[in-house]
Amino acid sequence: MSTLFNSEIPNGWEVETDSRGNSIITAPTTPERLGGGVTIHWQQRKFALGYGVRPREDATTFVGRGWKTKLVAAAIRELNSALTPFKANKADSTTCNPKE
Repeated sequence: MSTLFNSEIPNGWEVETDSRGNSIITAPTTPERLGGGVTIHWQQRKFALGYGVRPREDATTFVGRGWKTKLVAAAIRELNSALTPFKANKADSTTCNPKE
């Protein structure tokens, strides 16, 4: 497991740096869920879900001692909660069949 400013990056996730010095953390697509990414903007001390996306003006700005660690941990938590699980393809009683 790798780390970024003392925050653990989940196994299989990747970290890269873009041309502006921002860090992009990528979670791959797995059989259970779609993948995604989060961009950390170090100069603004903010993050935004997506690749190269600018953070909103009202996004939390991280300050104080250990702000980098807190920023990375929050970005990972937010990305993990935003990842969309795949739905089971099993038919059940709630499935609508328009031909009926």
